[in-house]
Amino acid sequence: MSVLAYVEVSGFEGWGRLVEMCFSCGTPIFLILLGLIVGSIIEQRHLARLELREAAVSNIPINSLPGRRVPIGPASDARIITGEVVLAADYFKSFIASLIKLVGGEMKTYRLLMERARREAIVRLREQAQREGFDEVWNIRIEAADILGSAASSSKKNKLRAMVTIVAAGTAVRRAPRDVSRDAPS
Repeated sequence: MSVLAYVEVSGFEGWGRLVEMCFSCGTPIFLILLGLIVGSIIEQRHLARLELREAAVSNIPINSLPGRRVPIGPASDARIITGEVVLAADYFKSFIASLIKLVGGEMKTYRLLMERARREAIVRLREQAQREGFDEVWNIRIEAADILGSAASSSKKNKLRAMVTIVAAGTAVRRAPRDVSRDAPS
């Protein structure tokens, strides 16, 4: 016997509608709370791994200040490298952002998503430079891209989805070995 049938048989007809409403509202609430819990766990794990990876590539200096004079010196190799990342917000954060959109204000959940994506793209850029034996990365540029397109976000299916794409690009440089004999006093 279902809960609703039990409530109606017991003489609590008014309660039947309340129980039915709780079951119909309970599933979305459960899914939103599940999104909060699972999304938070995944985000915290990603941030912890990101900190470790940032520390591992901290020996690769980067320069992104336009017009700043960098002591160039001889370079044996230089080429463009990139680091790309696509991150999606969990449904809880997207749901909260949609509520904030109704009344206005800063969408901190999206700002934090952008920050994570930016850090991840830079780490991937530095990891590629390190893997390929480069010493530095110059002239870093960071771009955000809309891979779904504006038309897709207006559809009902994608209304609660937030996604960010970040591409970091820079010139990886391998320093030429210094000629010690030229630097020695004669």
